[in-house]
Amino acid sequence: MPDYYNVTTNVGDAEIANAIATNTKLDITHIAFGDGNGAVPTPTKTRSTLVREVHRQPVTKYERHPTIANWIIIETIIPSNIGGFWVREMGIIAGGKLISHGSHAPFEKVADPTGVSEYRLKFTQDVRDGNVVAITLDESLIYASQKWVNENYIPRNEIIDNLTTNDAKKPLSAAQGKALQDSKLDKNANAVSASKLEIVRIISFSGAATGSFNFDGSANTSCLITLANSGVVEGTYSSTIQIPTISVNAKGQITAISQQAIRSASTTQTGVVQLVNDLLTNDSTKALTAAQGKVLQDTKLDKAGGTADKAITLQTTDSRNPSAKNILRGVTSYFVSKSGLETGQGGASYGDFLAFNGYSDASGGNKNGLFLGKNGQGVWHYQPEYGAENWGVGRRLAYTDNEFFTGNINTTGAFVTSSAEAVLRNASGKYLYVNATNWGCYDGTSGYIPLPTSNGGTGNVQGIAPSATKLQTARTISFSGAVTGAFNFDGSANASCVLSGGDLDVLLYSPIPYPSTVAPNGFLVMMGQSISQWTYPKLFALYGSVLPDMRAQSVRGLDNGRGIDYGRTILSEQGDAIRNISGTVGSFRNDGGSGSDGALSFTQGVTVSGGAGSQRAAASISFNAANQVPTASENRVKNIAFLYIVKAG
Repeated sequence: MPDYYNVTTNVGDAEIANAIATNTKLDITHIAFGDGNGAVPTPTKTRSTLVREVHRQPVTKYERHPTIANWIIIETIIPSNIGGFWVREMGIIAGGKLISHGSHAPFEKVADPTGVSEYRLKFTQDVRDGNVVAITLDESLIYASQKWVNENYIPRNEIIDNLTTNDAKKPLSAAQGKALQDSKLDKNANAVSASKLEIVRIISFSGAATGSFNFDGSANTSCLITLANSGVVEGTYSSTIQIPTISVNAKGQITAISQQAIRSASTTQTGVVQLVNDLLTNDSTKALTAAQGKVLQDTKLDKAGGTADKAITLQTTDSRNPSAKNILRGVTSYFVSKSGLETGQGGASYGDFLAFNGYSDASGGNKNGLFLGKNGQGVWHYQPEYGAENWGVGRRLAYTDNEFFTGNINTTGAFVTSSAEAVLRNASGKYLYVNATNWGCYDGTSGYIPLPTSNGGTGNVQGIAPSATKLQTARTISFSGAVTGAFNFDGSANASCVLSGGDLDVLLYSPIPYPSTVAPNGFLVMMGQSISQWTYPKLFALYGSVLPDMRAQSVRGLDNGRGIDYGRTILSEQGDAIRNISGTVGSFRNDGGSGSDGALSFTQGVTVSGGAGSQRAAASISFNAANQVPTASENRVKNIAFLYIVKAG
């Protein structure tokens, strides 16, 4: 026997037998779901109801089994917005009766309006004869048999979305139908094209050009176009030292012409340059002739070496920011800006600069440069990468007292001072000191700075250790407010504390009367459902494994020793009851009585004549609680209906 199965009930067997005998059909309308009152029940033929029903859902779909004639396949869907209960049992409802009882693997159905918790159940049922079953389906859904779908349903990928496919068995898309509608010629409309226009039209041009011609479309034609005057004066524009400036519009027409002199060339711009045929003119705007270049060639000192007749003097060039990339092979002297060397932006610190390039390309290593300051003694060494535009940041070469250094100072020896105290100071004013009796760190503003714990110190001037394996005095750690508790702790081992829930849990996890039929997000309707200790630990700690069913119930305070409601325990359920109703009727006779009160009433008998004389018939006594108290079909107190909910947690 499988773990979960279903059986027809005795009532179901009788209903099926009757349907077979009378040639009628069972009307299956719903599937009932129950929570088994907290446990999966064993399917029982004697059942007329579920152990505890929590929901009833109309049948969504059914069909005869394809091979077994007495089997039917039933399907139902519980929508996403219905939930808040467990499913452990199910049953088939036909004509309002339970004809089948089955067990179900425990499943919690939650209510989720977002539509992600829909539950679908599909199962088979043996009914002895499938012909006696009629199913009433949920009319809110659309149904189709598989045979109808196979014969009538067209998959979306078979719809033709073009006007070129020739297939008589496939449908055309609505988009292509609209295209046909939009492009058709209405029977009463003019054609969008013809071999000749009904009326000859005049086509004319204006603006940048003018002209016109008649056209009816029966043959090609041409038109003589006259360009409009652009405003430019007719003539020839040219000069030996001037160039024309021509303005052209978007149509390619020349709209304006003017002339301007060709600019002079300089070191920063192209232009016309004048030639100089001597080596005496000091003018950077003029160019040297080839003849003077030959003179320089004939009188130069060969780069391969040689003997100069006189001492060689380097000509210093006033170039504030010479490009490192443009330094040729050899030694060059400049008057420069230190900032100009490093960034190319110039600056106020000036000096003499010697540039050295001992090889013709990068295989010979980087270029070198020495800057000797003119604003104060100092020598800086530069060594940019080959091809760099600027020289980069230089390294200072120290040679005088009280020098400032950049970068690291490395030594394999020691720093020795003849002073009584050695001091290492930074820019903030803090310094390290060593003298004959002490050493440490000092701040001119705050005084002595303690050695940090990372370096073996205490981190404070009091000398108190910042940490230890155990506290000298155990301390009590206590909690108050939303939770309470306390424990002793000296740090020698880990500790734990049992906390008691405070007022917050009392408020959050008590029953709440809510003015709506649907619980808000994060809350559960209290309807007797089972709850998981792992999903709702706080609720489980207060209520156990099942929430109270507060539907149509009222809350009564626990007697707790007052002596009115004896023997009650917390969360216990109590049935209804009323106070005793009493009444009295006084002594009476057939001919009269002394009256009545309370719930009893007395009716005096009527006078009857005959026999020995007039007599009264027997009197009657009636009981009616309504004579003394308000009555209804149930015992109740005055009330207003709310939905009892509790926070999930």
